[in-house]
Amino acid sequence: MKFLVKSDILNRAGFIEVYDCLIQIGKEKLGSKIVEIVVPSLDSLKICSVIFSVRLCSEFAGKEQIGKMVGVLQKSMKEYYGDHHIEIERRLCSYFERIRDPNSLPHLLNLLRFRREENTSDKSRAIASVLNAHPYKIDDVLDVLYDVRDEKKLVDAILFALDDVEKANIDTRKLLSKIRIRYWFENPTGHYVRRILVRGSQSSKPILFGMLKDEEKYDYALECLKEIGFSTEELSQVFPKPPMLRIYNFLYSQTRARKMPKNLNTLWDEKEKLGENVPGTTDKLEHLVLHLLSSFNFVTLNVAPLKLESVDIVGFYPETFDLLIISCTTGVMKDDIAKLDATVNEMEREIPELFDICTVTPVVVSSKDVAIDPSHLKYSREQGIAILQDYDIDKLLEILSTNRKPREVLRYIAECKWKYVDTSGDN
Repeated sequence: MKFLVKSDILNRAGFIEVYDCLIQIGKEKLGSKIVEIVVPSLDSLKICSVIFSVRLCSEFAGKEQIGKMVGVLQKSMKEYYGDHHIEIERRLCSYFERIRDPNSLPHLLNLLRFRREENTSDKSRAIASVLNAHPYKIDDVLDVLYDVRDEKKLVDAILFALDDVEKANIDTRKLLSKIRIRYWFENPTGHYVRRILVRGSQSSKPILFGMLKDEEKYDYALECLKEIGFSTEELSQVFPKPPMLRIYNFLYSQTRARKMPKNLNTLWDEKEKLGENVPGTTDKLEHLVLHLLSSFNFVTLNVAPLKLESVDIVGFYPETFDLLIISCTTGVMKDDIAKLDATVNEMEREIPELFDICTVTPVVVSSKDVAIDPSHLKYSREQGIAILQDYDIDKLLEILSTNRKPREVLRYIAECKWKYVDTSGDN
């Protein structure tokens, strides 16, 4: 090994070949011996020797070499190594990331600030690694975040590091207090804060519900809360009235049938008629879809008896505020897509607050597996309407039978907005 690290051998055999050979030797439990040989070269005036030594130390050196490695870092920040600082500092960060010594944190933060105009991902990863091993150091990083709150690139780099912290040890309230109040919900890279808030889950909810009271932060907070998920009790903090009651009142007020109750109060007022049948029928496809959604814990509303020729079922998933407006057909699709779109547009005009809060997806369900007119496909894509055919119902039943999560259903239905588009030849 001593023979391999001699400078004349490096010049003759080549840097890469010697390095690769030593890496293989080091992996055979001889890494500490290699470090013992190359550490003195960290003080060399020859840049090639320093780079060679830093590379090997980044792979095999332990915490006992941290002083030497910090010394190289300080020289690099004083431009001792010229343009080679990128390679040297990248290797140093790899070393700090691996050993996870808390004493390396101040040096990494200084490096991050000093090189903020360059690629900082390696520094951020090293900082995250140290914080994952020593969560009590997070407050030190938050204090630095406050000091640099006006420097967007540096803020981004620190948030990138915090985003990679494994455990939910970040005090989100303190985090938000340390950065410019407008930054994290207006800046495009504010998604780091959003992910930290979402990962905080239940501990972030009091902050987010407080933000709902601020008109400027409302949309940001609502999206975070949707991703975390709502409990039934929390719905009332967002909706002034139950969402399904609003939809029931809207759709049932559209009917012209004489015996159809226009709202639940009317139904109860006419107590003497409660023994009568509600006009209209529900076919087997509607029954299937209705109970499929119910099995996934959707709140469902059956409006098939209204025979509106546009909407048959409404499904609401409270945890994410997803609202499905569904039309079912057992025949060939003709005007189903256009009629559904017209009804959804009317609902948006009449009850806009629901559409402002909920993620609304119109869905046409067909029991026939037949080609769909290309113009209908194009229209459904433009309007964001999902089309489900027999294969898709098979898939939903499979998701149900394997006891998977309702969010998988929502993801699958969202994919169905685009699934049949390619058959139209319009890409």
